[in-house]
Amino acid sequence: MRGCLRKIVRKLRGNWVGQILLLIVSSLFWLWILSVIVEWRWGDRHNKLITIVHKIEPTLVTTLADQDNVKNIMEDRINIMKDACRKHGLDTPGPDPLHQVKSWEYFINWEHSLVWCNVFKSASTSWMYIFNVLSGYSPKFLKKTRKIPLTLAREKYPRPSVDQLKEVLKRPNVTSVIIARNPFERLVSAYKDKIFGALPGSFHDKMRRKITQEYRHVNIPRSRKLQPELIPSFKEFVQYILDENSKQNTPEMHWAPVYSFCNPCQVNLNLIAKFETLSADTENVLSKIKATENLNVEKKNSAKDGKSSHKVTKMYLKELGKELYEKLVQLYVIDFDIFGYQVPEYKML
Repeated sequence: MRGCLRKIVRKLRGNWVGQILLLIVSSLFWLWILSVIVEWRWGDRHNKLITIVHKIEPTLVTTLADQDNVKNIMEDRINIMKDACRKHGLDTPGPDPLHQVKSWEYFINWEHSLVWCNVFKSASTSWMYIFNVLSGYSPKFLKKTRKIPLTLAREKYPRPSVDQLKEVLKRPNVTSVIIARNPFERLVSAYKDKIFGALPGSFHDKMRRKITQEYRHVNIPRSRKLQPELIPSFKEFVQYILDENSKQNTPEMHWAPVYSFCNPCQVNLNLIAKFETLSADTENVLSKIKATENLNVEKKNSAKDGKSSHKVTKMYLKELGKELYEKLVQLYVIDFDIFGYQVPEYKML
């Protein structure tokens, strides 16, 4: 093989056409080598293309094809929220927590005039990644680090005061975002992740042991790993949530109604992204703030079994029975209204 190549090269060197051809081939080879080296060493820094989040669970088909369409859709979502806020009497300031601005779960990126209220189980992992990249963390670091993304984010974005939140929302070019998700799909996702899938020894593992003990009146062994048959059912979990609400205890953030901690009725939000159209909505936001960072955002914490969250949610809700289901609806009805979701009748599940 090598002998044949040597003969070909010698023949090509014998005339000027062959010499030019050899020069071209050699140049292309070294250019290729150089491009491989550059991509390996600096590719992450030079890649400024923004790859947007894939749709996580398409339960609603909405196309955001052009800017006029985007503007109309966003205006409709905001108007629906404002109407619901008026309907439930949450649109005016007052002395109680529901009628005041709450800044605790908000993130402010001052450079891009971007404001986001972190709603757990509503694309929070994907959007935490976006805010971490916008703050200066490299995608390579975020992929390798063992630090919790929320911890990293709060190092760059301290919890804002109410005055700081009000100040940034007055900016004429501010983009203020909340991500909406069907309240029951969010609840089922929280149950699967934080109760059924709780890590041994974690806060949620202790919580689920307490639920089982309280609603089954059984002793829970102190083994590190909770036996599957002792994990609370979704029905027991819902009963626990409703009982905690009747005691006026503060709900855990992964299933707390959004209106109760983001207080969107008291905050001047100008954009509502939806879990069902997350890809297009996120693209719209990043385009609006003119983000140039390398945001190669992948689908985060999506269903591992590939099942539609809509179908899975209906399956879980059927377990509740009509009476318990209707009590659960009352707990989340404001979230359904402000985000424009329709509450399904129990018989239609």
